[in-house]
Amino acid sequence: MTSKQQWYFIGAACALFLAQTLPHLYHRWVEDESWLCVPAKTLREEGRIRVPVFAGTGFKQEIQQEVWPYPPGCIWMSSLAFRVGGMDAMVARVPSVLAGLGVIIATFLLGRKLVSPSAGVTAAFLAACDNLLFLTARTVRPEIYMPMFVALTLLLWLKSKATSSVLWAGLSGLTAGVALMFHHNAVPAFVAVGAFALWEFR
Repeated sequence: MTSKQQWYFIGAACALFLAQTLPHLYHRWVEDESWLCVPAKTLREEGRIRVPVFAGTGFKQEIQQEVWPYPPGCIWMSSLAFRVGGMDAMVARVPSVLAGLGVIIATFLLGRKLVSPSAGVTAAFLAACDNLLFLTARTVRPEIYMPMFVALTLLLWLKSKATSSVLWAGLSGLTAGVALMFHHNAVPAFVAVGAFALWEFR
């Protein structure tokens, strides 16, 4: 399979993903999306991340009215989208769709690097049909970004190992940190890369 043919297949996998994700993207707004978009609005308008609505008497609600105690990556992406396209449900979900495409491409690259081009293409199509990828790409949620940056972390680490480059290793650590800015489920990837680095440079 030539490199050109590989990218034709990846284009088809991305098209399959978009065919599932884009129809009715504007509909079915869920509560968590409001909870994640309100602080994006305050970041855009006030320069700080907080939830001034959903007021409550509990300690957690009181804290969120002043600061955002969770990873801020998803908020940054939504705020950027609002700055570019305005306050709109469709606009809020566009970064998630793009991150879904990023997951498919990163999955292909990782499969190709670790196994073979055919394995990478197969993995990309499996990712494109994954239910969780479909669901998270259609909503404003942080989970869609984390696997993209985790896959990129592993790709950069493999690059650093192949070239014995401290720069690539540092970039791998940086992307692991970015993944953590979106979701705490990236902790295992961060720990794994750190363990690999300690083993390689012991």
